[in-house]
Amino acid sequence: MCFDSTQLTADCYRALCEHGGRWDSLSAQLLGQAMGEREVESRALGVETLASLVARGDLAFDEAVEGLRAVAHTVKLNRWAQAFEDLGDVDPRLALDLALALLPGLERGRAGIGQLLGVITAQYARAQAEGWAPPLGEECIGWLGLFRGSSQAAKYARTLKEMGQ
Repeated sequence: MCFDSTQLTADCYRALCEHGGRWDSLSAQLLGQAMGEREVESRALGVETLASLVARGDLAFDEAVEGLRAVAHTVKLNRWAQAFEDLGDVDPRLALDLALALLPGLERGRAGIGQLLGVITAQYARAQAEGWAPPLGEECIGWLGLFRGSSQAAKYARTLKEMGQ
């Protein structure tokens, strides 16, 4: 099942994000959708709620990944790039860990993939400079290695792969 946000407004997102009920991968889809919205307020609600829920332990990391992965094909990746940049300001480790977990499931040719890779590459460089960069998993390294050519996305993919090895 995939969540459809075509009729959701920032007020709806706010109400849903403030509910005190149980969060799981299905409800985490809402956060992934919010992070991909055009309205900055909706993206901010998704980012802040995701960071808060994971930090408090009310949403497990694996369920967050599963929820975001389920809606990844429906969001505009350039908006996710903005949201992950914002998440990096709130919780840099969560932003980078989530992004690296999601990358191998994304279609390489999608619009916005270069912008998303640019954000992730910058966050990874910052993490390396601060001494806490996570290792890139084999699946991620393999996915990054599939980029070819001189596109900006391919350049970011090569840079990220080299930094992670």
